[in-house]
Amino acid sequence: TAWVLGVCLVFGLMQSAHLLLQLKKNKTASMSKWNVLTPLLSFCMVGISILKTPIASPALWPVTLLIVTSILFLSFICGSLMLMIGAIVLTMGLLGAWMLTLPAEIVGTSGLFPWILVFSVFLLVLIQRMPQWLASMSKMPAGKTLGGFPSLGTDRLAAMQLLGQSYAILLPFMLLLGTLGRMNVPPVNWVMGISLILSCLASWLSRKNGWISLAGLGAAMTIQWSLSHHYGTNNEHHGILIWMITHYAVFLITPFIAQKGQAAPKQNWIASALSGVGHFFLIYSWIDRSFDWGIMGLLPAAFALVSLAALYLLWSQISHKTEEGRSVLAWFGGVSCLFVTLIFPIQWSHEWLTVGWALEGAALVWFYRHISHRGLLGWGLALMSLAFLRLALNPVVLQYHPRGEWPILNWYLYTYSTAAFSIFYAANCMKRYGLDGIFNRASSWLYAMGGLLCFLLLNIEIADFFAKPGSGSLVFEFKGNFARDLCYSISWSLFAFLLITLGIAKQLRETRWAGLGLLGVTLSKVFLHDISQLNQLYRVGALVGVAVVAIFASFLYQKHAKTLKETSSLK
Repeated sequence: TAWVLGVCLVFGLMQSAHLLLQLKKNKTASMSKWNVLTPLLSFCMVGISILKTPIASPALWPVTLLIVTSILFLSFICGSLMLMIGAIVLTMGLLGAWMLTLPAEIVGTSGLFPWILVFSVFLLVLIQRMPQWLASMSKMPAGKTLGGFPSLGTDRLAAMQLLGQSYAILLPFMLLLGTLGRMNVPPVNWVMGISLILSCLASWLSRKNGWISLAGLGAAMTIQWSLSHHYGTNNEHHGILIWMITHYAVFLITPFIAQKGQAAPKQNWIASALSGVGHFFLIYSWIDRSFDWGIMGLLPAAFALVSLAALYLLWSQISHKTEEGRSVLAWFGGVSCLFVTLIFPIQWSHEWLTVGWALEGAALVWFYRHISHRGLLGWGLALMSLAFLRLALNPVVLQYHPRGEWPILNWYLYTYSTAAFSIFYAANCMKRYGLDGIFNRASSWLYAMGGLLCFLLLNIEIADFFAKPGSGSLVFEFKGNFARDLCYSISWSLFAFLLITLGIAKQLRETRWAGLGLLGVTLSKVFLHDISQLNQLYRVGALVGVAVVAIFASFLYQKHAKTLKETSSLK
């Protein structure tokens, strides 16, 4: 099949040359979809010949490079995005199918990795330099273009360059990933070394286009994740950990070294910030599987110090007045807060993860005071909402630990109270910011979530206090214990009175209504449940206690009736 491959290759080159001559002869002609299809069909013929080759010759790589170079050059000359996309799809499919058809003993050696490295570097240099050659055409006098070919527009040239660079970055990573899937024992140094070189090239290309850095970061993290899970808990390959740290350092410091301040693209800074988050979870999972380290909280602390140091350097370099500068500072500030709040959940227990979410959300809302970027508020609200949903709607939270010996001073108290305090603090901050739009009502929702958590904590502490000695889990019951039912009724009425008082003092209509609603539920419980279930003494206590609270609430409404009417009419 070697001569068939040669014939197909010559035929494809002749078709490409024919299209170039047509374009040079008629500068105003545009490539139709049938003209685009011709070189792609030639590429398919060559690809079929390559797949039918019984011996995996190293010469197939130069042949593939020659074909890709011809089609990419043709697509740049003609300005055809369709031709470039077709070449990209066919190249990925050809190399992927070829590697799947290779014998396992060939894939299991390290002979493919040098070719992958050469292939990737050649493509990057080609695509990086080719737009510059074509850009020189547009700088010549009118009617005189290099080689007689028509020049491309700036927008199309930039789009094709972005597409080509993304292809040149992602294709080698895909080849590495496919190679890892067929190897029993992948060579760590070869795989990580090529990944690191490609990461450096992606960071270098991202000086003008930041999206390249984000694409390279995602691809490099995929390779590291695949290799780390391939070795499982084999801690003999501790070099993987060193390679992960090196990858993190490359993406972190590239925007600081390449360009200072805001001159670097925003996506480049975002990739630098997100590199810490992605590599933290990779390093944490590797250490957790491979080593028995009792002080894992030091890992997020170390990442927090690095992120805070980067934020400190950026604080004086980037302007706080522009939207792009605030966005960059917000990313690094949010990542720093994330690592700080991860110290306690990782070092101690499950409930600290929920507490960490609440603290992280409050920290992001507080950070808005220094960097007025709406993304901080959005992520802060999302994290606090997750913490609320987990504590309010997830019954598994109550089973994280067995009941302790102390009925009130237990882990329920610090978990729910810390989350509620964080939510209240964030609500107070957002109210003072004077925001508009959806964030204008966010403080009211946060106050409501914090109040519900406090009410849940009240009921949890009552259930824990009256739980049977020796019981391992918490159970909510409303029958069989007169003192517990009485305590529920009195506590609900007092909590309702507190809501009414706060609603009147702060002129919060929703809070007053919530208090009145809870007081109505408490009265219904007393008349429909307590009177029939409690004995005479507890029945009298429930009636008197709830009645006294209702009387005090009515006194408050009578005293502040005029103020409440004025506030209602004003609204």
